[in-house]
Formats: sequence, structure tokens, C-alpha cells
Amino acid sequence: MPVTPLHDRLAQELNEAINLDVPTLVEHIFPDECLPLPVDVLLEALTGIHGSHSLFQQRALRKPDCSWATFPKNPESFATELAAFLNGMSHTMRDVCRLSGGSLPKKARRWSGEYTTASSLPLPGAHLAPRPTLVLFDGKTEEEGWHTALGVGEIIFADDYDSSSSLHRLIHYASDSFFNQDDRRFQISLTFAARQVRLVLIDHSGVVASQFFDIDREPELFVRSVAGLMFSSRSTIGFDTSITTLKNGQRQIRVAHDVYDIVACLAISHDVRGKATVCWHARRNGEDFVIKDSWNEKNQSHIEAGILEVAKDIPGIAKLVTLETVVVDRMKDSTAHLRSILNDSDNSPALRLHERMVMTPFARKIAFFRSKKELISVFIDAIEAHRSLVDKNILHCDISSNNIMISDSTSSSYPTVAPTSVGQLLRRGILIDVDSALELNNIGYWVGFVGTFVFMSSAVLIHGSSTRQKPSDDLESFLWVLIYLCVRYAGPNNTARVDYVATVGSMPAFNQDQSQANVIGRHKRHVLSAKGALERDILPNFSLYFEDLKPCIADLRDAFAKNKSKFTYDLMLDVLRRTRDVLPFTEEWSPLHDAVGYVLPAATQKRRRDEVESDESGRENAKLNKFI
Repeated sequence: MPVTPLHDRLAQELNEAINLDVPTLVEHIFPDECLPLPVDVLLEALTGIHGSHSLFQQRALRKPDCSWATFPKNPESFATELAAFLNGMSHTMRDVCRLSGGSLPKKARRWSGEYTTASSLPLPGAHLAPRPTLVLFDGKTEEEGWHTALGVGEIIFADDYDSSSSLHRLIHYASDSFFNQDDRRFQISLTFAARQVRLVLIDHSGVVASQFFDIDREPELFVRSVAGLMFSSRSTIGFDTSITTLKNGQRQIRVAHDVYDIVACLAISHDVRGKATVCWHARRNGEDFVIKDSWNEKNQSHIEAGILEVAKDIPGIAKLVTLETVVVDRMKDSTAHLRSILNDSDNSPALRLHERMVMTPFARKIAFFRSKKELISVFIDAIEAHRSLVDKNILHCDISSNNIMISDSTSSSYPTVAPTSVGQLLRRGILIDVDSALELNNIGYWVGFVGTFVFMSSAVLIHGSSTRQKPSDDLESFLWVLIYLCVRYAGPNNTARVDYVATVGSMPAFNQDQSQANVIGRHKRHVLSAKGALERDILPNFSLYFEDLKPCIADLRDAFAKNKSKFTYDLMLDVLRRTRDVLPFTEEWSPLHDAVGYVLPAATQKRRRDEVESDESGRENAKLNKFI
């Protein structure tokens, strides 16, 4: 089966994981038992025998073949007319289901073709995707967005029915669905090319697409595809039914035999093919937890849980409470069932198992630090935890801004801690996400680009899989994370810089183009080794709030330059502790101190802009209305 190339970040995820022209895929995804009535009964209803009118009928006496009489033909209004046609099919099938006792979803689903034109509003929640041609919903019109989309339809106005650009768009739609829907397991789409249709399944193992079929010559396949999306259960069209919503709006998640209230979604990935990690802040019986959801290759399942078990006595490492393989429709959830139709000789990517862990203590993003003193203290705790892991022959390998967290428990670094500016004690640093960790005894066997690209050490970027990753590489990653925070944020409590995209994007050290890994690595090495490079290329990009951390960064650079591959825990911790000890507990800080660099709450936006514009310094905040 042919593999369709892609040309962006998703290409790397989906390389050799796109299977086209898979026979009997429609029947495999939507068998009769998933439909409210058998397909032949639904098709009979659409001929007018039971329905209110006939949609599928004879063309003419001289042409006895049947066709979909009102199927749209006008390219200029094809999307809206096709949506109306599909909704008309649904209405007729729904009528016969009611008469025959077929099971229907509580909410009637409907197709919309209102988001396809340049003049229409974009579908709320869009990040990567272009404007979708057709979108399937089941809620109120005012609730429409990527967070409520059940499926999508794509229209091709060309003879090339295997158009890579069309498939490319469907993959971007799936990426936005996964990012906006934390209960999304896979996405099913329909592609229309005149009167030819194919079904496309996109999950975390890749893409599987049916053959194109003629809706007039194979009406049963067309009815099965439409009825499956319109009437089958939410689990059948890709949702996780272990996550539910109560009548009062409270969302809950089941793990093993326990039910947790979801407080908030902490992190969600844009991954299509991959682990697709989602993390929630959850609560049960008044206690807070972190729940982590991920899709792991079968030969890598339970790796993180095993490491957490080894590290259970290390302060600053999350503790495992529960581990399970998610169960949906009484089956252990994986990509295997949907892909059982593929032959071993096909282009079959690795199957992934849907796993879920409950961990404690609850921690929040490092960006929610309350003061620079607390920020540095959190780094100290995380580095100490990292050293304890290494003592157990475990190297983390993914030090990033998402994996250094702040626990609400207070720090043991200060036995008698004075209050911070918000009247609370310094909180503890937690190191999370050890699913990329390596055993130091086996470190020469597999390195590659393990971890988060923008925080990788210079040596790993330069040499890639030809180098052994060492603890000093992770220590250098800690340094890049601290530098990134000083550039990315304007102040404490997750206060983002308005101009951070332009600032970070212009810095070669944080370039995300993996094809330039060697160049980026040499630039990082230059910044940390050459005299004056840090002062010229990095420090001028710091937010004003972090001005008094510049000496700390310079001292860390000096320690690295003198020791490089022998950059040690003691060297780094000595600099950080000296910095922490001289930083004040209480900070008098306001967004007005550097107004151009801050995102202000909407309620105070206009008032703050007026204050800044009248400031004697003459600085104008022309970017205050551009929210991150």
C-alpha cells in the first residue's frame, strides 16, 4: 500500500505509518452491530419505502442504475449542500430507527459546512489545521469548536483522489482534535471526491484509509459510513468512555476501580502518532493527584511505572499510586483492534497500548513560581532528585520546562522559612516524566534524539546517536531550561511575555528545526564556551524581571566552560544555592515595571494601557492586546 509523504513536523511522526486503499475497512470500523439497524434496512429507508422521501432512486428508465438523486454538484456551494444532503440522510434514517426501535444517540448529530470559506470565522480552537470543509457536531450551534467536533469531512475538487494535500489536511484536523479533546482516542473522517468517497482513520499509530468507492455503485458502503458516524456510540467514533461528564458539568475519570473528579487539564500533546500524553489535576476524597494518560508501544509499556517503583524513596520524584491499561467497551484499549485488518506484510507501524497512571503529589508547571527565590529553589530540588536517580543508575534524558514541576508541599531546604510576598513558604521542586529514562549500564545502546529537542545538550545535538548521553548532558539541559524561562516569561505566576514568540523564535539556541541539530548544537556550545557569546546572544533577551539572575547564568556558563563534559552536580548546585541565598523572600513587582513584556488580565487591559501611555518614560505598550 502506498505511503503518502508529508512535509512538516507531522511528517516525522507519520513516516512510514500511512496505509492507503485498505479493503473492507468501512465494514471493519462500522459493522452492523455498531449501527442502530442493519445497513440494508437503512438503505431501504432511503429509497422511500419507509422514509418521508426518496434520496436513492432510479436515474431513468433507459438507465436502470440507481443514484443519489439530490447529491450536490455545484462546486461553489458544495460544502453547505453536502452538509444538508448528509443531514437529510440522517433525518430519514433516524425516522426509520424510531419506527423500528433502533438505538440512537441522545443528541442528534449534524454536519456543518459553514467553516470552509475565507470569509467565515475559523473553527474555535484551531492551531495547526486549515479551515475544515465539513464538521460533525452534536451540541448547540454556539458550542461549536474543535473541542466539540465529532468528525470531519474533506472535499477534493480534482481527479487525484490520493492527493497528499488532502490527506495532509485530515492529519492536521486530527492533530487539532487531539489537542482540544482530552478524551479523544482516534478520529474518523470522510473524503469526498465528486461521487467517490473514502473513510480515513487516524489514531496514535498512524493513518489507515479505505479504498475510494462510488456512492452510486456501492450505496451500502456509503450508508454504512454515514450511519456509523451519525448513530454509532461515542466509543466507536473515537472517544474514551472512561471519562464522563455529570449533569452538573463535573467531569470524572475512572482509573481501575476508583473515580476521580477532574479539576483541570494540565497538559495535552499535539501528537498524532506517538505517546500523545495528557495530564490532569484530579481529586478524590479531598486529596489531589496527577493522572497521566499515554499511548505506549507494547514493548515499552509500564517502563515509567517500573522506574517510579525503583525511585519511590527519592524525594522530588513523583510517587505511583495506580497503573492500569485503560478499558473501553470492556476491552483493554489499544490501536491493535482497529488495525487487525492490516496484514503483516502491510506498512504496519508499532501498536500502542493506552495506559494511565495516578501519581502524587500534585504539582503545577514551573511557570507558576511565586518568586525568583522559589524558582531557583525548585531547580535545586529537581537537580538533587536527578542526582539520586543517577545513583540508582537511571538517567532522566528529558529535562524540559514541562518536566520540572512545583509541588504545593514546602521546601525542606529551609527548615525555618520566612514568608514569601504572598505569605506562603517556598514550595518543593518535583521531577516528573521518566518514560524516556535510560539505564546507565545500557547507555551506549540507544540514545538518538531522546527528550525535548529545544533543551537538548550541545553534545547530543552535535553527535546524535554516536555519543553516549551522560549526566552532564542533563545538567546542561537544566541550564537551558532556566535560560528559556528567563526569556519566555515576564514575571511570576505564569505571566507570559507578549513578545515571547518573536523573541524565542529569533534565538538560534531554541530553534526547533531538527534537521539543523548539528548547527544548533555548535551554537549552544559556542554560547557556553566562547568569551562574550552569552552576554551578546542570550542575556539581552531576558525579561527585566530576571535581570538579577544574569550573574547566576554567567556563573553557570563559567562552570560549564571550565569543565564541559565534567560539568558536575556540585558545581551547578553551588552556583544555584549561592544565588538562592541572596535573593529576597519578598519581591515588589508589578507588570508595569516592564509593561511591554507582560500579558495583562483582560479586565485591566485598557486601564493599564492608559497608565503606560502616560508614563514619563514614554514607553508605549502597543502589544497589550495580543494575548498568548
